Amino acid sequence: MKKQTLSVLAAFPLLAAGCGDRLAAPEPEAPEGPLATAKPTLILEAEVPSSAGGSGPPPSAYGQLIAEVSPGWSVDDINATWGTTTIDDMPGSPFALLAMPSGSSYYTMATALLSNGACVTCSPNYYTETPEAEQGTIAFYEGNLEPSDFADQDAFDRVRATAAHVAGTGAGVTVAVLDTGLDFTHPDLMARAPLNGWDFVAPDSDPTDQIDGVDEDGDGIYDEAAGHGTHVAGIIHAMAPSATILPVRVLNSDGVGTLYAVAQGVNYAVDQGADVINLSLGFSGYSKLLHTVIQGAEAAGVVTVGSAGNSGIYFTSHFPSNLPEVLSVGALNATDHKASFSNFGPTVEIAAPGESIISTYLFQGYAVWSGTSMATPFVAGAAALACEMSPQMSPAEIRATVTGAATPLSHTGFPYAGLLGAGRVDLLPIVLGTAEQ
Repeated sequence: MKKQTLSVLAAFPLLAAGCGDRLAAPEPEAPEGPLATAKPTLILEAEVPSSAGGSGPPPSAYGQLIAEVSPGWSVDDINATWGTTTIDDMPGSPFALLAMPSGSSYYTMATALLSNGACVTCSPNYYTETPEAEQGTIAFYEGNLEPSDFADQDAFDRVRATAAHVAGTGAGVTVAVLDTGLDFTHPDLMARAPLNGWDFVAPDSDPTDQIDGVDEDGDGIYDEAAGHGTHVAGIIHAMAPSATILPVRVLNSDGVGTLYAVAQGVNYAVDQGADVINLSLGFSGYSKLLHTVIQGAEAAGVVTVGSAGNSGIYFTSHFPSNLPEVLSVGALNATDHKASFSNFGPTVEIAAPGESIISTYLFQGYAVWSGTSMATPFVAGAAALACEMSPQMSPAEIRATVTGAATPLSHTGFPYAGLLGAGRVDLLPIVLGTAEQ
């Protein structure tokens, strides 16, 4: 039950309410259990694990602090008292992104804000990234791949996509892809992305997925995630070919972005009328800000789908896919066993093909990529079909429909037996109305 709190080498030089009846979102409920914040809390960096099996805090944006401002205080009050500067404040919420004075430490500033009652919580602006960037895996681009290679691959047959499209194609449904952006010139996608979307990295109104030739995360690999959003969008399009794709760029071409940018992206997707949000990203830890906006999306009738992570181990801390409001997706190989890189555990709710998946890529071409990021859009596409078939259903009902339609998998004798959720996603029962709930 839910929830507790392959490397592919590049083959080219690296240039490298219900779904239909959205309601105004009420104030999200506070998280329960271990995620609850009953009193002003200092979130110490050391209290958040950096990665699966790792230690120490995850990296965060230098000199930045996410403040949850206390009632009776304002961001202006905080700036005037402690010399901080507002980078952004989130409309309709108590959260703001602040720049600390030069030379200030996060711990000292957060302690001052909390001990004086100015903030309910404080946290660094942690970086999140695609699971593939975290593991250093990149796309395999082949210039001789054709649209037929994409459309005819076995992974699509295993989820019965073609059979399902006789009854449902995702018409009238919008899927927001919060990722590295989109190649708007790709012939497979240009007609399905009529909305410009937004870039929260630049920030500007052009969320184009492209290389920039800069090793922004300092790992020695340039632009390792360029094309990631385009690849994800192509899989969604294959699952729900009539759905509209809303590109929201929250990650750079190295696949890295801040939690604040992702939270902005979620709010933007809701405001733009998205029915489904695809989050092929995450980090090991927790963010009250991002949890709050995802709760707001849930209350507004938006389904959120997230990747379970690529550490290849039993793991329950990959955020935000471990949240109860997010449908968490693990990855399968070609024999329907766990892909070697996929995380597994009680927070994973469903699985999908995620190994050597062909999809749309930069330069109007196609590429092969592996990861839970690739498995996630299979399920986001399935959720889009469920939204089309039953627009009155709530996000919880959509999640139950998608998991209820899954094909159970027997992994007896393997350490991940029973820990990849309901089984392999299956589109056909969703459109036929025969999914169990």
